[in-house]
Amino acid sequence: MNAIARRKRDLEQYAPASTMDPAQLDLYWETVLRQDSERPLEVKREKQDSPFPTIAVDKLTYKGYDHTPLHGWFMVPHQQPEGKAKPPCIVLFQGYTGDRGLPERYAA
Repeated sequence: MNAIARRKRDLEQYAPASTMDPAQLDLYWETVLRQDSERPLEVKREKQDSPFPTIAVDKLTYKGYDHTPLHGWFMVPHQQPEGKAKPPCIVLFQGYTGDRGLPERYAA
């Protein structure tokens, strides 16, 4: 077994002792989520120039937890074909080290 495989196995088997009572942790998250659900998102939607001739692009900004602004793209076709179902929704979460990038990143 090479070093990478060994490290992967060790991480998969790692089970540290809990440092917090699970009931306390559940209570914390229930409280935070309840308080946050009572606060409006304050969504701001701004039309953007689209690099795609058939796609409308809007920049979305809303307030996340602790009022940190979160940014994203909202992209939809200009026109829906008649009699067709709505297009599917795809949500991508970039995490702490990613960013939303430019709309061109999502061309397929």
